[in-house]
Amino acid sequence: MDIEQSGGYDDTVTSAFTFRPVPLFADTGIPMIFITLPGMLLLLLPVIVVEAMWTAKRRSIPIGRVLKASAAANTVSTLIGVSVAWTVLLLCEMVLAGTLFQIPQFWSWKSPIGRVATTILTAP
Repeated sequence: MDIEQSGGYDDTVTSAFTFRPVPLFADTGIPMIFITLPGMLLLLLPVIVVEAMWTAKRRSIPIGRVLKASAAANTVSTLIGVSVAWTVLLLCEMVLAGTLFQIPQFWSWKSPIGRVATTILTAP
């Protein structure tokens, strides 16, 4: 289904603020998960280890206990933080793209720089 077929992007933005039902795509953020998740997990491990070592040294607490607490806290904060960040970026994209799609010249940006600008302005 195309944006034009679903009632338009403007209807999607309007429905977010007026609770008017329009067809939306539930798999919008799924491709981002496969790109970002391996990097997040890879970088989470050193953060947990460094934080645990620093805390154990400064507080004189056994490293095993601090490592468990650091792993739990960082995992939860990462899951919550990523979810909140994606939600904020989605709302920003909806507002920005909804505004841009109302500009007639926006659809005629066929140059390479126009396509780059379009990609940057409409993607979180």
